[in-house]
Amino acid sequence: MLTNIIYTGHLEYPDWNISLRQAKHPALITMQTFHKIQERMGLKAKALYRKDLNEDFPLRGFILCASCNDPATASWSKGRNKKYPNYHCKNPDCDMHGKSLRRDNVHEAVENTLKAMTPSKPVIELTELILKEAHASKKSEFNKKLSNLDLDKKLLDQKIDGFMGRLLETDDKEIVRLYENHIKALEQKRQILSSQAAQMFETNTSYEDAVGTVFNFIRNPHGIWVNGDIEDKRLVMKLAFAKRIPYCRNEGLGTAEMTLPFSVLADISNGKYKMVEGAGFEPAYAYAGGVTIRCL
Repeated sequence: MLTNIIYTGHLEYPDWNISLRQAKHPALITMQTFHKIQERMGLKAKALYRKDLNEDFPLRGFILCASCNDPATASWSKGRNKKYPNYHCKNPDCDMHGKSLRRDNVHEAVENTLKAMTPSKPVIELTELILKEAHASKKSEFNKKLSNLDLDKKLLDQKIDGFMGRLLETDDKEIVRLYENHIKALEQKRQILSSQAAQMFETNTSYEDAVGTVFNFIRNPHGIWVNGDIEDKRLVMKLAFAKRIPYCRNEGLGTAEMTLPFSVLADISNGKYKMVEGAGFEPAYAYAGGVTIRCL
């Protein structure tokens, strides 16, 4: 049950040449949950792409035809003496239909873009410093909330003990009923507080757990692309680019819209930020070292 992808609302049956696809039945769990289960079990979850998509064409579906904006497909084309890997437009109404986009040219253009968008070391160090300070501040708030929850639970315990003591001292049925109702209400409140505390403990993450993996990717998306397998390459495309990228046979790769982390780091690299005092945009007083970087 834990490894069957059918519970995500998808189906696949290789024996009948049925590739992974959206099914008509409702999902019981999300694909994200399914992937997490596979990771916990030490398995590698199946990605949502065609069965015949292989290591030769990791950009299939990510590259758009610049003429019609349809996703490009890919295949090996037979030449006079050997086969050649190409991406091409599959839209029969497009001017580029049947014309090949050399795979090596497309891949080189993407690699150059990944190199160009990799932040410099000083920008990474500055951003990490800012995030560590922000994480420490949030951690302090988090611990304070946990402490308050613990204090509230202790106060409820005291009230419950008080009512229990009074309950043992009376034989009046009406008063007994009132005390029992009060105790029940207090117990419910305590359960809610306990549940909140348990959830907070589950999300109590270190800085490394929170953003360490993200920064490992941001530091070197090009290296992950070059050295990774097909799943790594496709993950790089999803995490680095907000939208699919058009590719023109004559003009090359079109404008790539970066995801938010790379966009913000690019603004910092280009000097598009201001230093503002830590008390806010209209502070009453400044304090030493209290600054925030705000991208324009």
